[in-house]
Amino acid sequence: MIKLSIVHGDKRFEMEAAETNDQHVTIALEGAFGIFGIEQARPHQEMKFPVPVVEKPELVVTDLKAKQAREVAAAKSEVVEKPSPVPMPPQVPASILPPSSRPRAVELLGSSRSLQVPIGEVAENPEWWQTGIKYKDGVPHYRTRYYCKNRDCRHKGNQYVSIDAKSTECHQCGTHMKLRTATGLVGSDGIPEIDTFGNFFIADGPMNS
Repeated sequence: MIKLSIVHGDKRFEMEAAETNDQHVTIALEGAFGIFGIEQARPHQEMKFPVPVVEKPELVVTDLKAKQAREVAAAKSEVVEKPSPVPMPPQVPASILPPSSRPRAVELLGSSRSLQVPIGEVAENPEWWQTGIKYKDGVPHYRTRYYCKNRDCRHKGNQYVSIDAKSTECHQCGTHMKLRTATGLVGSDGIPEIDTFGNFFIADGPMNS
């Protein structure tokens, strides 16, 4: 329900309605204003704001392809400029080299006196070369390293002596040298302990000492 009362000077307008809507109210107001000689109120004009236009940059396909081509060329040049590392051939132990590639003498590791033994002994007698024991007529002979005391000879070499030997001789001049155990230690079986060079005895002293 709506009740409307308008007074303008000596003019008066009253209206009462039970069932109304917005359109009825508008018509009633326009009629009342017309009676009083008042111009109808104009609706506010809707303000329109310009919508900004965002310009999207055009994708230049030609420039993109040129850039990709330059990147590919740079990557290829980098690969060409960096040579691949040359693999080094693996080192082959002297023990498995063919005879033509092996040195003529084998230097025993840790030797402070350049202990060298002809390679022929190693190739022809690998078992006793490894054990340091050579059998002669079934009797074990033990490796002995000698250093000749003859000033005119000074030869160095190996001999194999029996367990009860007291001396050995030089291969070159025949000078006899006194034996001693290589480590100074003797096992419970009476056999001297072997040193790091594979020797049981050392012969480096004169016989009259």
